[in-house]
Amino acid sequence: MQLPNFDTLRDLAEQQPEELEALRQRHIAALITRSNPASQRRLKGLQFQIDGLRQRHRHPLAACIKISSLMKQSARDLLAELHASSAPHRASKSAAIVPFNTRK
Repeated sequence: MQLPNFDTLRDLAEQQPEELEALRQRHIAALITRSNPASQRRLKGLQFQIDGLRQRHRHPLAACIKISSLMKQSARDLLAELHASSAPHRASKSAAIVPFNTRK
């Protein structure tokens, strides 16, 4: 499914906003369907959050700012997880030493 060009999208926004919304929903659904099956549930949840923000903030710029904040927080969370998982593990301060008997 190919996205129409900018002029077509602009015309839809001005003359048929409900058709533009239906087109947006179709493209999002197709993208999620084509994604890795293991990621689809998470993507649907994320789209649910985005749609909720768009409904609460009717002004497009306000919705854009809120969605951008959501994306930034998600990126910060991911970065924190990456740093936490790559941090060197500290060895315990004491350990039992088990000698190997190599003589027979």
